[in-house]
Amino acid sequence: GHNANTGTNQAGASNRTALGAGATATVNKSVVLGNSLVEQVWMSSDKGASVYAAKYYTVDSDGNATELTGGSGGSGSDGADGADGADGKGWTGGSYDSSTGVVTFTSNDGLGFTTGDLRGATGATGATGATGAAGADGAAGAKGDKGDKGDKGDTGDSGVAGAVNDLTDGFKDTSNLVVGEVSSNLTFESAAVKNTIIGMNDWTDAGLTTGYNNTVIGFNSGKKITTGKWNTLIGTSTGQFITTGNSNVFIGNNTGVTTSNPASQNRIAIGAGITHQLGNNIAVIGNATVTKVYMAYDGEAEIYANATINSSDLRLKSFIKPVNLGLSFINELNPVSYLKMSRSQYKGDDSSGDMRYEYGLLAQEVDNLLKEADPENSVITKDNDGLLGMDYKQLIMPLIKSIQELSDEVDRLKKEIEELKK
Repeated sequence: GHNANTGTNQAGASNRTALGAGATATVNKSVVLGNSLVEQVWMSSDKGASVYAAKYYTVDSDGNATELTGGSGGSGSDGADGADGADGKGWTGGSYDSSTGVVTFTSNDGLGFTTGDLRGATGATGATGATGAAGADGAAGAKGDKGDKGDKGDTGDSGVAGAVNDLTDGFKDTSNLVVGEVSSNLTFESAAVKNTIIGMNDWTDAGLTTGYNNTVIGFNSGKKITTGKWNTLIGTSTGQFITTGNSNVFIGNNTGVTTSNPASQNRIAIGAGITHQLGNNIAVIGNATVTKVYMAYDGEAEIYANATINSSDLRLKSFIKPVNLGLSFINELNPVSYLKMSRSQYKGDDSSGDMRYEYGLLAQEVDNLLKEADPENSVITKDNDGLLGMDYKQLIMPLIKSIQELSDEVDRLKKEIEELKK
């Protein structure tokens, strides 16, 4: 225990045992259980264990010890009666003095009378009875109080932190960091700084000579950069053909430029398998299989741009026929103004209550008109939540048709007026 067997009298101690915090054995060949504060010592938690010892002592308040002994055994049973003595031999003569009560034998060794009150000699004393069984052991002493908890050990030293340079695959210098197995071709000249390259990379050409501030993450991404800077390339084999290009952002598996555009500038491509050949300063979202792009997950974000371009090449179109929606259709439309909530508000995901004031048409009304006039139209769309949308730009063609019809009507009226003037 904590501070057990300490003190000035322990220098020559021999065979002393002390259990418990602060417990001290002061006599050789002795055992001390507990310190001076202990009041009870229990042998097992239910006090049921037996204690074996040659002697027991009790100690008074002055420290005087008195041996405890077991109670005296019970008295032995009475010994068996002694055997009857041999019959006395008879006598042949004698006298009796009635005044003194003395009988005088006159022949033989009279040991008894054949008649009368004189009895034989007293029998031998019986053997001493066996010693009674030892008294029962005294009750076990009360269990002592629990010793004080020992002090907590000192905290061990922290392990030494490993340096990045200790990695088998990877290294760093004053400002460049490489994590992953790379080709020995990858080197950094003094002007190539602040580059971060993560992933296994077969750097096939010369190392970075003056390229800086490049972030490359993914297997074989950006593996040809030499003087390019400010490029962010994330994905497997992403931007792998850039050499001197700057400020490109390519995110997605095998996305980037071809070998014919190693000096591309400010090109952005987000998506898998995009080959960006549209020119510098152009951003692309999605590969050729993408059919819809949502601005915000509910499609309610606003897009700011000077123009929007729709592909319209004749070579991309088939089954061409005239528009049959004209002035009569336009006259059936019902332009309205309204406060419009977002899809998030409609679905209960947004409780802000902010709505936008707009002019427009009601999709259900337009849908009913088109079901009669042109059922195969694509003006009305329906999303996964069953909400209707409108491609307003497709109404431009019926408007143009209406203007043409009005123009024809004006020409016809002019002719009638000219005829009336004649």
